[in-house]
Amino acid sequence: MNVWGNTIVSSQVINVRATYEDLAAKENNLSYKGVLGYARPSTSIGNFTSSDPRYDASYYYAIALAEKLAVKDFSGFSFEIETSFNSNGNFTWYFGTDGNVPSNEFDFVTVVLHEIAHGLGFSTNTALTDIFSPGTFYAGWTTDLVIFDKYIEDA
Repeated sequence: MNVWGNTIVSSQVINVRATYEDLAAKENNLSYKGVLGYARPSTSIGNFTSSDPRYDASYYYAIALAEKLAVKDFSGFSFEIETSFNSNGNFTWYFGTDGNVPSNEFDFVTVVLHEIAHGLGFSTNTALTDIFSPGTFYAGWTTDLVIFDKYIEDA
């Protein structure tokens, strides 16, 4: 967490609820055996007051980012990010911190950093259904467009 803590500048505390559990059992779905982990903001918020010139009231924000922009604790929750990592997948974790990850293992630190990024709001609420149809909106952690949706362009 220190990697993100040394990178993110915010006057607001960002609390993370992290679990290490059997995701296939939790989700009652064997396809989760191949899932390394996942994360999401505990909630999102839009149409709040902010003096930050980067704020766009047309979009929703992950709660950690909204609190940073508003310089205010909105959540009322004990955590801003929910994340879970698979303790019983069909893969092997490498828990070292030296960067020497064996080719047949997954680097736990890298996966945690990646998932925390989603919890911070580095995500979109659109999904491409196939290459011949436009992106479709889906209900991920909110049913509204989020700030990173603003920057999606057709390639």
